[in-house]
Order: sequence, then C-alpha cells, then structure tokens
Amino acid sequence: MDQVLFSTAANDGGGRDDWQTPKWLLGALAMWAGCPPIVLDPCSNGANAVGPNFYTEEENGLIQPWAKFGKIFVNPPYSGIKQWCKKAHDESLLLQNSDDYIALLIPARTDTQYFHDYVIKATQLFFLKGRLKFELPDGTKGGSAPFPSVIAIWRGESDRHEDCDYVQFVDWRP
Repeated sequence: MDQVLFSTAANDGGGRDDWQTPKWLLGALAMWAGCPPIVLDPCSNGANAVGPNFYTEEENGLIQPWAKFGKIFVNPPYSGIKQWCKKAHDESLLLQNSDDYIALLIPARTDTQYFHDYVIKATQLFFLKGRLKFELPDGTKGGSAPFPSVIAIWRGESDRHEDCDYVQFVDWRP
C-alpha cells in the first residue's frame, strides 16, 4: 500500500499530520537565530514535545494561550496551516520581552495568501536550502518533504507593523 508522506492540504485521511521536527533543527535554530531554549510546543502528541510545556491535539493549541510561555516552537499540522500561521502572528503581538519569540516551521509557500497575511510579518525568515526529512512518532524515517521549508520567527518588542526585513537562506546540509 502506498503511503502519503506529507499532508499538504485538508487532511482527507490519506495524509499524515504527525511528522516530527528533526531534532538537529532545534539546535540549529539556536545557532542561526540565537533563540533561547523552547518553553512551549503547542503542536505536540505529548511524546514528541520539544519543550517542557506542550498542548496536545485534544487540548487544541489553537485555542490555548501561547505568549505567556515566551519561547515557543511551532511545527503545525500542515493540513490546517493557515490557522496556525494566524495564531502565531496574533500571539506574537502579545510577547512581552525582547528575548521572547515564536518560531514557526512551515512549507515555504510564498504564493499563498496566508504567507502574505501573516508569515511575511515575522521578524526573521530562514529559508532552508533543500528539503527536510521528517520522522514519525515511532521513529520511522520519512523521505524528503515534497516542499521547501521556512522558519518564521516573531520576536517580542519588535516593530510589529512592518514586513520582515531579515531574510536568510540557510544551507543546513552537511
């Protein structure tokens, strides 16, 4: 049976929304962007949380507060990407301290309306060269994603009225 490796639109049951963030990427995020350790993962299944605090699908991170945690990493289910981008943008307006941030890992789909409505308003954009390889919660390795990726970072106490003025293309491959 063929398996759809990445859900890229509304989940019709054939796609998957439980791909995990590559662990090396979290360390790279600290190196590239100077992000302090993650405190909240609002898109976790519990076992794959990348921070000490997390929301599961049942708790629905879209309706929970994020900004109070200050340091947030979001690898959202891609079947509902627009609503997660909006949530990240809206929560960024509530960040209080200069070292607070929300980092959002998403497909680099610059042709979408949500990218222009929300993502372009991030403080920093890191476009990742090549295609990431995700894995499933059970450790099963996936192939390369069928899309390029970007990490959008909103920072606390930054100018929240302008479009992003820091864009970097990152070659993460060895």
